[in-house]
Amino acid sequence: MNVQEIIKATRRLPPEEKRQLLLALEADAAEVQVAQSELPAAKDKKLEIRERRMKWFKANQVRYGGQYVVMDEDRLLGTAHSYREGRELALSQGVADAFIDYLSKPDEEGEMGGW
Repeated sequence: MNVQEIIKATRRLPPEEKRQLLLALEADAAEVQVAQSELPAAKDKKLEIRERRMKWFKANQVRYGGQYVVMDEDRLLGTAHSYREGRELALSQGVADAFIDYLSKPDEEGEMGGW
Protein backbone atom coordinates (compact mmCIF):
# COMPACT_ATOMS: atom_id res chain seq x y z
CA MET A 1 0.00 0.00 0.00
CA ASN A 2 1.44 3.40 -0.97
CA VAL A 3 0.83 6.77 0.66
CA GLN A 4 -1.95 7.78 -1.75
CA GLU A 5 -3.84 4.58 -1.00
CA ILE A 6 -3.44 5.17 2.73
CA ILE A 7 -4.78 8.72 2.38
CA LYS A 8 -7.82 7.46 0.45
CA ALA A 9 -8.43 4.79 3.10
CA THR A 10 -8.23 7.30 5.95
CA ARG A 11 -10.81 9.55 4.29
CA ARG A 12 -13.32 6.74 4.74
CA LEU A 13 -12.65 6.49 8.49
CA PRO A 14 -15.17 7.83 11.01
CA PRO A 15 -14.17 11.16 12.61
CA GLU A 16 -13.09 9.59 15.94
CA GLU A 17 -10.75 7.13 14.21
CA LYS A 18 -9.32 9.97 12.07
CA ARG A 19 -8.57 11.85 15.30
CA GLN A 20 -6.86 8.78 16.80
CA LEU A 21 -4.80 8.37 13.63
CA LEU A 22 -3.84 12.05 13.67
CA LEU A 23 -2.73 11.83 17.31
CA ALA A 24 -0.68 8.71 16.60
CA LEU A 25 1.02 10.32 13.57
CA GLU A 26 1.78 13.50 15.53
CA ALA A 27 3.30 11.45 18.36
CA ASP A 28 5.47 9.54 15.88
CA ALA A 29 6.57 12.78 14.23
CA ALA A 30 7.45 14.26 17.64
CA GLU A 31 9.57 11.20 18.52
CA VAL A 32 11.44 11.48 15.22
CA GLN A 33 12.03 15.18 15.80
CA VAL A 34 13.39 14.58 19.31
CA ALA A 35 15.66 11.79 18.07
CA GLN A 36 17.02 13.97 15.29
CA SER A 37 17.59 16.93 17.60
CA GLU A 38 19.58 14.70 19.98
CA LEU A 39 21.99 13.55 17.28
CA PRO A 40 24.02 16.78 17.11
CA ALA A 41 24.17 16.99 20.90
CA ALA A 42 25.45 13.40 21.12
CA LYS A 43 28.08 14.13 18.46
CA ASP A 44 29.16 17.28 20.30
CA LYS A 45 29.48 15.35 23.56
CA LYS A 46 31.56 12.62 21.90
CA LEU A 47 33.86 15.23 20.37
CA GLU A 48 34.21 16.99 23.73
CA ILE A 49 35.08 13.70 25.47
CA ARG A 50 37.58 12.83 22.73
CA GLU A 51 39.28 16.23 23.05
CA ARG A 52 39.55 15.90 26.84
CA ARG A 53 40.89 12.36 26.45
CA MET A 54 43.55 13.50 23.97
CA LYS A 55 44.63 16.27 26.37
CA TRP A 56 44.83 13.67 29.13
CA PHE A 57 46.97 11.43 26.90
CA LYS A 58 49.41 14.26 26.19
CA ALA A 59 49.60 15.31 29.83
CA ASN A 60 50.13 11.75 31.10
CA GLN A 61 52.27 10.17 28.40
CA VAL A 62 55.39 10.15 30.55
CA ARG A 63 53.63 8.64 33.55
CA TYR A 64 51.54 5.97 31.75
CA GLY A 65 53.48 5.49 28.51
CA GLY A 66 54.11 1.87 27.55
CA GLN A 67 50.83 0.67 29.09
CA TYR A 68 47.24 0.18 28.04
CA VAL A 69 45.06 2.85 29.60
CA VAL A 70 41.48 2.04 30.45
CA MET A 71 39.12 5.00 30.50
CA ASP A 72 35.46 5.71 31.12
CA GLU A 73 34.95 8.72 28.87
CA ASP A 74 37.93 10.83 30.02
CA ARG A 75 38.34 9.33 33.51
CA LEU A 76 41.15 6.85 34.09
CA LEU A 77 39.95 3.51 35.42
CA GLY A 78 43.40 1.95 35.49
CA THR A 79 46.24 0.59 33.40
CA ALA A 80 47.01 -2.85 32.02
CA HIS A 81 49.75 -4.76 30.22
CA SER A 82 47.43 -5.99 27.45
CA TYR A 83 44.13 -5.11 25.86
CA ARG A 84 42.54 -8.24 27.32
CA GLU A 85 43.70 -7.32 30.82
CA GLY A 86 42.33 -3.81 30.30
CA ARG A 87 38.98 -5.18 29.18
CA GLU A 88 38.77 -7.36 32.27
CA LEU A 89 39.64 -4.36 34.43
CA ALA A 90 36.87 -2.29 32.86
CA LEU A 91 34.29 -5.04 33.23
CA SER A 92 35.29 -5.60 36.86
CA GLN A 93 34.43 -1.94 37.46
CA GLY A 94 31.11 -2.25 35.66
CA VAL A 95 32.11 -0.33 32.54
CA ALA A 96 31.19 -2.36 29.47
CA ASP A 97 32.04 0.32 26.90
CA ALA A 98 35.39 1.54 28.25
CA PHE A 99 37.95 3.15 25.99
CA ILE A 100 41.09 1.01 26.01
CA ASP A 101 44.20 1.98 24.10
CA TYR A 102 47.94 1.60 24.21
CA LEU A 103 49.65 4.82 25.21
CA SER A 104 53.11 4.95 23.73
CA LYS A 105 56.13 6.20 25.64
CA PRO A 106 57.31 9.69 24.66
CA ASP A 107 60.42 8.27 22.95
CA GLU A 108 58.73 5.19 21.47
CA GLU A 109 58.50 4.89 17.71
CA GLY A 110 55.53 3.15 16.16
CA GLU A 111 55.99 0.31 13.73
CA MET A 112 53.78 -0.86 10.91
CA GLY A 113 53.94 -4.09 9.03
CA GLY A 114 55.33 -4.02 5.52
CA TRP A 115 53.63 -5.09 2.37
